[in-house]
Amino acid sequence: MTQPTTSASPAETEDQILDYVHEQRKRIVDAVIPIASPVTNDPKMLGIALQTLDGMSRDALGKKRIKVEEQTNASQEAATGLIATMLRRMGDIKPFQSATPQPRSAPVTLPSDLPPPVLVEGETATIAAQSDYESFTKDR
Repeated sequence: MTQPTTSASPAETEDQILDYVHEQRKRIVDAVIPIASPVTNDPKMLGIALQTLDGMSRDALGKKRIKVEEQTNASQEAATGLIATMLRRMGDIKPFQSATPQPRSAPVTLPSDLPPPVLVEGETATIAAQSDYESFTKDR
């Protein structure tokens, strides 16, 4: 068996090959559609036409998807560049450190004439008081 030859050479890009395949499919559809018309009712030719059209639509969707991915990649690349520029400009700057040192102030103390606080039982406990159902419902 001999291999069919095409005009697509290995040096061509993927876009050129896809364009070539698309043109060939268009030629096939143009040739098959009159034969596969509903008037002739040739199911074989109608199947060939539908398969060819399906392949053409897949190619078109694939190209659109590639364009969207290229736009997404370009916007991500731009955002990455902006972030890198911003970080480069910041250098060794510490964002939460004041440029001028603040003097330390004395700690706040309460006046001595305040009465001692009245604490409720358990208010200063570090562990919560344990209770069970019976002790909880006994006072009710």
